[in-house]
Amino acid sequence: MVRTLRTLGLCGFLLLAVSGCMDKEGRVRAHLVQFGLSEPMARCLAKPLARDLSVAQLRQLGGLAKAVRDRREPHGTTALIEQLTRTGDPQIVAVAGKAALGCALLR
Repeated sequence: MVRTLRTLGLCGFLLLAVSGCMDKEGRVRAHLVQFGLSEPMARCLAKPLARDLSVAQLRQLGGLAKAVRDRREPHGTTALIEQLTRTGDPQIVAVAGKAALGCALLR
């Protein structure tokens, strides 16, 4: 009985953890679409970005998307790369660059 409860508890925890990851991935995808990326490209990039960047780094990306949208600056893949280099965070640039290359090769 105790073993069954532990197993159910572990399953519940794993389900919550996975749903939290998917929610984070969905938010990243939404920000990328706001930035001007196509839905397929945003979907492809969202998973590695959500997985490999910290919450603080993801907030930076969300801030970039909002700033570009509010100022009506040019947006899209090229503008995203330019903005990422301005963050000064080499991990953001590396993770996003690697993900973008992988997504471009999958097309």
